[in-house]
Amino acid sequence: MRRVDDTLRRPIAASRKPRVDLHLSLVHGAQGLPWRVDAPAGAEERSTDDVLTAARAAGEEPGAFVVSGGDPLGRGDLDDLLAALAGLRPDTLGLWTSGQRLDSAAVQRLRGAGLQRVHIPFHCARQDAHDWLVGQVGALKMAHRAIRACVDGDLPVVAEIVLTRPTAPHVAETIEVLARSGLRAVCVRRLTQADAPGPQFVTLSPRLALLEASLERAAAVALERRVRLSLRDLPLCVAPRLRPLMAAPESERWLTADGQAAPRGATAPGCPTCPGTPYCAGAPLDYAQRFGWEEFVHRTDMAARIAESVAEQRDGALTAPMVFRWDGPTRLRCAACADAPSEAAAAGHESTRVIRARLVVAARHRPAVLRLLGSDLLAHPDASKLILDAVRLFPHVEVAGEASPVAEWTDVDLRRLREVRRFDVVVTTENMHFFDHDSHNAIWT
Repeated sequence: MRRVDDTLRRPIAASRKPRVDLHLSLVHGAQGLPWRVDAPAGAEERSTDDVLTAARAAGEEPGAFVVSGGDPLGRGDLDDLLAALAGLRPDTLGLWTSGQRLDSAAVQRLRGAGLQRVHIPFHCARQDAHDWLVGQVGALKMAHRAIRACVDGDLPVVAEIVLTRPTAPHVAETIEVLARSGLRAVCVRRLTQADAPGPQFVTLSPRLALLEASLERAAAVALERRVRLSLRDLPLCVAPRLRPLMAAPESERWLTADGQAAPRGATAPGCPTCPGTPYCAGAPLDYAQRFGWEEFVHRTDMAARIAESVAEQRDGALTAPMVFRWDGPTRLRCAACADAPSEAAAAGHESTRVIRARLVVAARHRPAVLRLLGSDLLAHPDASKLILDAVRLFPHVEVAGEASPVAEWTDVDLRRLREVRRFDVVVTTENMHFFDHDSHNAIWT
């Protein structure tokens, strides 16, 4: 991802507070976006009294209600529910719906009940992609008809685009189609684990580091066609130039049954140049746990690597030296000489497969020097193979560690070290395998 320039860290000139959406779910135990046509499996519909109890319990919590979840237009009590919510908070009352049963007559009825805006999922202008994502054949045509009914009925409508791998490259095209329908507001959102639990989240989530170009094209089309575009649940470093379009993290909250308002997902600390709240909520924790942290911690290096060709990567300047370690069986009785214990060390030694995966991730940053460092590094049963892997991945490899395990290596193991540029090892003359801090005679070479 691109570096968040210091100029982007300055406060936004406008001091007005953003509008806050308070989501009221019509089904029990649902915090995910209703971005698909079907309700969550086993979801039980909440009664009108339950919904109103949660709304009243919100008390002085700022914000406007947005009703979502299940099939709102299929409820016989929807008009009464909306009228009661409009009595509690009349400003910008909203409703999420797939568009099913939303025609001109329904629009007029909903407006009469106090509804002031509608949110309709519209993920892609390509019918096969949209219908596959929402899980219903003909869903795109249904959403088109619902949007047209809202536009013709003078009911403000917002198209909700949830970013997924198959649709993220086509956001600009989708906004163009929506603009031709007369729609004037689009919200583009990150898919969260609450929206797609389990393996679906990994399968559908686009990599954040690759979204910048697509989002900037979408913003250009929205500006040209006079469509109000907002970006939600995305870290600022995904597209730093689009900061004015980033919705503030606190501008959307979810009400629980007892009226407590909270964001849907946890966030992790931001990158070193992150401006922090209220401009950026930091790295999404659900995303970082699944796909790693390197996009946020080293996004400047990552962005450069993504944009380069193979020839440019070979000719380009290398990054700073990197220290890399892995856990092997502990052979030292001296606590001052040994590495700090870790979970992997407690289990015996770190998995070779895990170490190789970490080496591949480290190679993306192309350090000028890789320093393999650790008192138990050479005690790993596959240490020579791992050092050979490092030599193949990095132009300059150095090794530093306690050297007594090398005495047990075969000639094949030793030949794997031929390309290592430098060894810094400790050799014990008193006891090759175990030594105490007060009695050993250490020689650094």
